Amino acid sequence: MRLANFRQARQGRPGVIVLPQRSRFALLLAAMVCMAGCSGIPLSTMWHFRNFGPEDLLHTDPSAIRAAVQLKDGIHIKAGAAKLEIGMKFEGESPQTYHLPLKVLREGPSVGAGVGEAEPGKHWYLFALSPQGGRSFRVMQQELGLHVDASGRLKKHGEVNITVHMGQFDFGDVAMKHVKEAGKIFVQIRLELSPRDGYYTLYEGEVPYTFSKSAEGGAAASD
Repeated sequence: MRLANFRQARQGRPGVIVLPQRSRFALLLAAMVCMAGCSGIPLSTMWHFRNFGPEDLLHTDPSAIRAAVQLKDGIHIKAGAAKLEIGMKFEGESPQTYHLPLKVLREGPSVGAGVGEAEPGKHWYLFALSPQGGRSFRVMQQELGLHVDASGRLKKHGEVNITVHMGQFDFGDVAMKHVKEAGKIFVQIRLELSPRDGYYTLYEGEVPYTFSKSAEGGAAASD
């Protein structure tokens, strides 16, 4: 099988994995934090998804999907703010976007096998799809299935993008002071589509962060 070509996307698109031509299918993985688009998906992640095709997404079990997020202590993801977003665009058709809410399974320095221990001074969040998110994922799979032939190939060229949105954060006083002074926030986001394949890092590093006026009182910062 011919290997895919890789290219680093531009204009705010964090990274595109261009699959073998016969697949006619491109997968875009992204991690969106606050107002900034994160760039630089690790090459190891891009290599893993080099042969990812529509049949893989069709056979993904939504109940097995996990997203792990590592933040510095004192910074917390606001309840109900995180979501997985899947967009699909097929040649000659209007794009479709599915918003899949995430629910928190665990939070702490250790959240389960495969994620690893948090670094000193940091903690993990472990997310799964909420019941609503799972139902939306199944709807997405049904729509994708309409564009796949009996051999598992797309009937026309298509692109699917998977984005992890963190939404809003809550800050402790010390953490808020540090973020205000630094103007940025550390985030590591990992995604698992199946237990067999394990976790792959979407982004690790610092991104610019600006507080909204509503956060000045010490409560939350907005997306």
